[in-house]
Amino acid sequence: MKFIVKSVLLVLLTISVNAAAKTALNGEVIDNLIASMKEIQVWADKNKNRMNYKDDDMSDMSADKIIAEIKAMNAYGEVEDIVEKHNFDSVEDWADVMTRTMKALMANAMQMSGGFQDQMQQQMQQMMNDPNISEQQKQAMKQMMENIKPMQTMENMANGADPADIEAIKPHMNKLQALAEDGQ
Repeated sequence: MKFIVKSVLLVLLTISVNAAAKTALNGEVIDNLIASMKEIQVWADKNKNRMNYKDDDMSDMSADKIIAEIKAMNAYGEVEDIVEKHNFDSVEDWADVMTRTMKALMANAMQMSGGFQDQMQQQMQQMMNDPNISEQQKQAMKQMMENIKPMQTMENMANGADPADIEAIKPHMNKLQALAEDGQ
């Protein structure tokens, strides 16, 4: 009986360790990601009529959300074929690598901007509290802040990036930025 209990516990431990294992970001994985994303973009262009993706809320860019959208389009098998061709174990593995890479890319961009967002918010706060600035001017500044919310979303996403992922993508920044620009 003890043998069976130990065996079951060992199997459960092995499953949980494997489920928690993340693919390490390195040059090969990033190159595979880039190649897969290019192929998926071609596939997406051919299947625009099936696409339900709304690009209005990037703050919830998660692997789970990406997978749910792929499943909602009944495209899991097609995407799976593409990502497996590029050495990913599964759509889930690919989506995890992609979201981690994009978060790390945004974090690097935010680091390079040198806290621009924080400085801007501090100046905005000072101006909003300045009695010499009219209400009309304050309203115009509030509107300006609304227009830069996408930057705040990027910053929020970047804050969730794993420091190891941030370091891992640094040598590949040019390739990743080129991919992001090609996708626009």
